[in-house]
Amino acid sequence: MHLKAVSCFYEEKPHDDYTKAILNITFCDSLKKNCHSRSGDGKFGSNSPREHVKGWLVVLDENNRNGCQTFSRAVSPDLKPTIMLVVRGECKFRDKIRNAFKHNASAVIIYNNQDKDETVEMEDGAGYIVSVSVTQLLGENLASKLKNATIYVQITAGQHYRTGKWKVNPTSVLFVSVSFIVLMVISLAWLVFYYVQRFRYVHARDKTEVR
Repeated sequence: MHLKAVSCFYEEKPHDDYTKAILNITFCDSLKKNCHSRSGDGKFGSNSPREHVKGWLVVLDENNRNGCQTFSRAVSPDLKPTIMLVVRGECKFRDKIRNAFKHNASAVIIYNNQDKDETVEMEDGAGYIVSVSVTQLLGENLASKLKNATIYVQITAGQHYRTGKWKVNPTSVLFVSVSFIVLMVISLAWLVFYYVQRFRYVHARDKTEVR
């Protein structure tokens, strides 16, 4: 009974349900001799495969940074496999992912176009290839470094997160409030009836005694 009452009075908000993507990023100079590595975090898209993928990071078209158009420039043979880097906006995530898939990319990284520290949730993505979202700060840093360096990225699946918050169900609150008021009115009416009857009884008894 207690569990049923709690479930009626409270309802759960939609869960923040995602799998963490761990990015191992290696920056190399144009000759691929001097290299250094760093790590980064992201989130797998809701429909993305959670697979280990790796490849050279590529931004193909300056006028197609959002990935909404079909990629037109060929990739150099020594930059395969590839991971496409595109920015959020202008079209749906599934369109960006599909265009990267058509270009034989092994994965696509989509970075936010607004909040530098916020990772976008890709709820309507596509399952063609691995798709990962990252912050604007990380995405713009990668795009900037690509102008003078080559970048090799390995993506692995991290911990799966599922968090939910409870909130009061307004319908249940209204039902409980109305029920409480009705019970109070019935109780008050019973008390009034009781005391009226008691008063009449006492009054009748007093009259009998006087007689």
